[in-house]
Amino acid sequence: MYLKSIEVNGFKSFANKLLFEFHNGITCIVGPNGSGKSNVGDAVRWVLGEQSAKQLRGASMQDVIFAGTQNRKPQSSAYVAITLDNSDHALAIDFDEVTVARRVYRSGESEYLINGSICRLRDVQELFYDTGIGKEGYSIIGQGQIDRILSTRPEDRRELFDEAAGIVKFKRRKLETVRKLDREHQDLARITDIVNELERRVGPLSRQSETARTYLKLREELKKMDVRLFSMEYGTHEKRLAETEDRLTIVKDELADTQTEEEKLKARYEELEDRLSGLESLIEGARTGSSEAEMEAKAAEGEIGVFREQIRAARDREGSIGGRLEELAASLAAHEKDIETVTAREEEAAGKREAALAEADARQAAYVEAQKRQEDNRRETEDKNAALMAAMNEAADTAAQAEGAKARLAADTARLEVIEGQLAASGSDEDRVKARLAEEEKKAAAAARQVTELDGVYRNLTERQDELAGETRRLSDEAFAAGQKYHAAHSRAESLRAIAERYEGYSGTVRAVMERRKDYPGIRGVVADLIHTEAKYETAVETALGGAMQNIVTDTQYTAKRIIGMLKAERLGRATFLPLDGIETDAGKLPPSALTAKGVIGPASRLVTADKDLAGLVDSLLGRIIVCENMDTALELAGKFRHSLRIVTLDGEFLRPGGSITGGAYKTKGNLLGRRREIEESEKTAASWKKRQEECEAGLKRAADESEYLRAQLEAVGEERKTREVERQTAAVTCEQIRAELARIGDGTRDLSGERDALKESIQAQQAEGKEREETIRTAQEAVERIRGELAALAEAEKTLREAAEAASAEVTAVQLSVTELTAGAGFIRQEKDRLAAEMQAIREEQERLSSGVSEIEAGIAEREEAIKDHEVRIAALRQTAADSAEEQRVHQEEKDRLQKEQKQFFDRREELTGKSSLLDRELIRLESQRETHLSWLEDRAAYLYSEYEMTPSEAEAYAGDEDDSMGVTALRAGVAEHKRAIKALGPVNVNAIDEYKEVSERYEFMKTQYNDLVASE
Repeated sequence: MYLKSIEVNGFKSFANKLLFEFHNGITCIVGPNGSGKSNVGDAVRWVLGEQSAKQLRGASMQDVIFAGTQNRKPQSSAYVAITLDNSDHALAIDFDEVTVARRVYRSGESEYLINGSICRLRDVQELFYDTGIGKEGYSIIGQGQIDRILSTRPEDRRELFDEAAGIVKFKRRKLETVRKLDREHQDLARITDIVNELERRVGPLSRQSETARTYLKLREELKKMDVRLFSMEYGTHEKRLAETEDRLTIVKDELADTQTEEEKLKARYEELEDRLSGLESLIEGARTGSSEAEMEAKAAEGEIGVFREQIRAARDREGSIGGRLEELAASLAAHEKDIETVTAREEEAAGKREAALAEADARQAAYVEAQKRQEDNRRETEDKNAALMAAMNEAADTAAQAEGAKARLAADTARLEVIEGQLAASGSDEDRVKARLAEEEKKAAAAARQVTELDGVYRNLTERQDELAGETRRLSDEAFAAGQKYHAAHSRAESLRAIAERYEGYSGTVRAVMERRKDYPGIRGVVADLIHTEAKYETAVETALGGAMQNIVTDTQYTAKRIIGMLKAERLGRATFLPLDGIETDAGKLPPSALTAKGVIGPASRLVTADKDLAGLVDSLLGRIIVCENMDTALELAGKFRHSLRIVTLDGEFLRPGGSITGGAYKTKGNLLGRRREIEESEKTAASWKKRQEECEAGLKRAADESEYLRAQLEAVGEERKTREVERQTAAVTCEQIRAELARIGDGTRDLSGERDALKESIQAQQAEGKEREETIRTAQEAVERIRGELAALAEAEKTLREAAEAASAEVTAVQLSVTELTAGAGFIRQEKDRLAAEMQAIREEQERLSSGVSEIEAGIAEREEAIKDHEVRIAALRQTAADSAEEQRVHQEEKDRLQKEQKQFFDRREELTGKSSLLDRELIRLESQRETHLSWLEDRAAYLYSEYEMTPSEAEAYAGDEDDSMGVTALRAGVAEHKRAIKALGPVNVNAIDEYKEVSERYEFMKTQYNDLVASE
């Protein structure tokens, strides 16, 4: 056997189909890095079943498919096939040449092929067992394979040796055989479980099947009677429904007739209303027309009066206009004389003004000449003042410079004295500063030691605080866990208490009686609530009591009788009562030898506790039942006494007289007897966890207090450390400052020596400059005195010139004032002349206006006299119109009175029809209610029939048609009720139990056969 060829298409870098053919000898594939040499080995590993993408140097199996390049599209699948020569039949297959192929698609689907036939990966692996060929075989050594083989685990390396030794196939077969055996054992265990389960179900299903058959029989009889009763009652209700609908039709017709008549009456009434409304409008129109005509006549009469008054006023005005025209003519003549007088005055004022203007011009020329001489004197004075100020400034500047030089000389002299003193004090200051430096260095060292000590204290406090934080977390977790467990236990106790209060787990009848416990004071309680026992005896006692746990204990038989009467009356079911005054004890009937036998714990009555007055009840219920430790002891004791005793084991097996044994595992356990114990235990558990939670919370509080104390201490230590650190840093800074001061003192001494020498030279130069400044000041003061004499002469000349200018200015002002007065007088004369001319024009215009007004007044008088004649004619016509409208109003009012009388008759008829309609409405409602009642009954019964028997009324009629009619409705109802009670007495019925019993029985027999076959084969 040897490798003949490898075909690759779309695998990794092999985009095109490529065929590698191998001949005799060694075939090598060479090439540079990245050319795809390793992909050939990966292709062989992949086709032989490699499932790890990581081994193929990829992230997922889709990475082996050619992903494409910039110039080529990606492939949709990858395919690799290897062809082996099998002429020596080294491979267990009847072919001389074997081709193994693998293909994977981008969708994730893949397939294996052997000689073109699709196969499984397992088939490929089995084909190469013991050949040394495989994805992990020694025949394929890839990159890093040698290193991995040498560094791998021994058990993994052994697989290579097993492959080389040729024992892999047998080890795989052994492993598969062991797996098959394990599956067989599992199947056998499952079949055993199924057989046990089916065996457990066969008995109950058999009883349920019998109950179901009885139920189906009663159900069929109930169906016949119920359908017959429905058929009889259905016909009666249909007949009554038909009668009701006939009567309903009659009432509807009567109601429709009544309503039609009401509509006609209403239409006639509305017609009368419209007619009356129209008449009212006509009457109102006639009344309005008469009133309006009368009002227009009165208005015309008023207008005539106005016209006559206007004529009288116009004649009066015409007379006053004549008098005014005469007055205007006289006023016009007087204004003409005034104008002549004003014109003469105007000519005289013009001559005077011309003479005044000539004199004003001469005075003004003299004034201008005086001002020019005054301006020349003022300019010369200003020049002299400027020269005086320059001389004074020069003297002052030189004096100021002299004073400044003196001050600087004095300052330099004083500074020289100070420097001499400072130089003398420098030596003593340097000694003093050095002493301060030594003192501050001691302070800094002491503060540094204190800081180190405080760091240690702070570190210790921090470690204790961390310890407290850990303790706080632990206590917090414990408190949280304790709180959760407390709430769980408390919730369980509350749930159990609520269950106990609701009597859950008891029958509905027992719950109903206990809910009415207050109504019956004689009820002591339920047996399970009245007796108590230890937890280890609960199963035994609960098994011994059985259904008696739900029996109700009363004080007397009379109380039990009352409660039973209530249950009957309200149909609440049945219950068993244990009256204390009627219970007999049987405790003494147990043989003493049975109680002393090995493994016997004692009578069940001795294992429970109850109130003293319930001792007889406890003996009655449990006095004849023996409790044993286990089943073996119970069987031995039962055999010894020939199965005449009642025996209960601690695990709950019950051996009854006659040999019957009840046992097995409880599917669900109500644990009615242990409820109170569970409540108490849950409350105790809750209390203990509550206590633990409180302890943890107290610890948390203590830890919090200590943590707060430590925090305060840390803050205090931190503050103290800060203070000491500040002191240390302050001392260090002070030392640096003192050292700087020492350096500054040395520098200052040198500076002062240089400054002292410079000052001495400056003082000598300033003394020489002082003498020169004194000479300059004396020369400047002499020039100032000379210029002041010249300014005094100029000031005297200025006074003479100013007086001459003021005199000339006064004369000019007087002449100008005279010209102004003459000009103003001429203006007033012109204004008076213009006023008189305007008044004369106004008089002439008023004369013309009054002349035209006289003619207009005459025309107006004639027009108003004509209007008076027209109004008199119109008043006569309006009086006639008013009379006609009054007559029309009277006619319409008579028609309105007649229609109103007719309208009153409709109200009585309307009341009559309304009453009749109301009665018919009530009758209609009553009949519709009856019809709805019948329809509802029919629908309800039809729905009941369909829901109970899936029958329609027609099908029920057909079904009941062949039945005997001898039974009446009463007898049928009684039969139906009796059958329902019988069906209810059966309790919950599994109708499918018949088929289930048959199916389970057949399956039970089949599984037993399978079990026997498996046991036999094993």
